[in-house]
Amino acid sequence: MVDAIKLGALDSIIRYKLLIDEEKQIFARIVLNAINQKMTEKLYISRSSVEKHRALVMKKILPCLLRCYQC
Repeated sequence: MVDAIKLGALDSIIRYKLLIDEEKQIFARIVLNAINQKMTEKLYISRSSVEKHRALVMKKILPCLLRCYQC
């Protein structure tokens, strides 16, 4: 069980490093439970850009988070 958690944490770190800067900024705001409108105001980008980056973050990070949750 502990090995699975360690492996999940390592996978999370690797996946996070694969995010581009904009995706990391979006990810940080997702963790803080920010809504898209607030992200557009804070990051000075369009709503469609926020939605695009949010979708890419979820595609890259979500599988790892689900595996960690199941451990």
